[in-house]
Amino acid sequence: MNLPSIEKLNSTDSFTFREHPGFTKEIKKFSRKHKTFIKALKQLSILLQTQFDKNDHRQPLGPKHLHNVSINTEYEIWKVNCVATKGLKRKQMPRIYFARRDSEIFYLCMGFHINNYQDSQLKTLAYERAELFFDAER
Repeated sequence: MNLPSIEKLNSTDSFTFREHPGFTKEIKKFSRKHKTFIKALKQLSILLQTQFDKNDHRQPLGPKHLHNVSINTEYEIWKVNCVATKGLKRKQMPRIYFARRDSEIFYLCMGFHINNYQDSQLKTLAYERAELFFDAER
């Protein structure tokens, strides 16, 4: 089922990646200044696929970079801190929130150092976007 609020980003045999329209806007804004970010996001998708693949026991993202924010019966919300982007220092890397349900990953929102984001506000936004998406899908 295709929902108007979610854009299909990338699909492989085992995983489907989607993004919220707000996330798409955040990507466009950030990638204007940091041209390599789109490539870094694609690399992140590959790492997440490996991380959550039940048949692959490799864990490319350790607990220092990947944090489980919440779990409920339908989905899990995670945040990742290591989107390597050329020209940025380690502490300046964007923070991305995403929801995972089985073999689907939904990019929800991101914060970056330019915006001087508050993690609590980003987390709240991620919950809101996840709820809107999953409610619309029911």
